Amino acid sequence: MAMRMIGVFFMFGSIIALLILMDSPLVAPQTILATIFRWHPYHKAYETMILGMYAVLGIHLWNAASDPVTHRSLINFTIWVNWVHAGIMVAFASTREHEWGHLLGDVLILGLAATILMWLRRPSISLQCDASGRRK
Repeated sequence: MAMRMIGVFFMFGSIIALLILMDSPLVAPQTILATIFRWHPYHKAYETMILGMYAVLGIHLWNAASDPVTHRSLINFTIWVNWVHAGIMVAFASTREHEWGHLLGDVLILGLAATILMWLRRPSISLQCDASGRRK
C-alpha cells in the first residue's frame, strides 16, 4: 500500500505540473511558484517532456507497487534517477543566483521522493529476498 502512494505521488504531481504548464496564472513570470518551478529561460516543450516522462514513471510505479520485489529494478532506478536529477539541479541552481528558488522547489521534491521511496522499499524487498537478492 505504501509503495502505491509513491506511484500516486508521481502521477498526480505530474498531472498538476502539466496543468501548470498550460500557462496557469499560478505560475506567471513574477509569482513565487514560477521562481520555484520554472527555469530561465523558460522552455515549455522541455518542461512538458520531462513532466510527461515523470507521469509515465508514476504509472509504472503504481503497477510495480503490487509486487515490489519483482519490480525492484524499476524502484531502484526511480530512486537513483531522482537523486541524480536533484544533484544536477543543485549544481545549476547554486551557481545561478536567479535560480536559487529551485532549491526549495523541484530539488526538495525530487530529494524527498527519492528518500521516501528508499525508505518504503527497504522492508518490502529485504523481507522477501534471500541474501543474494533473489526472491524467496
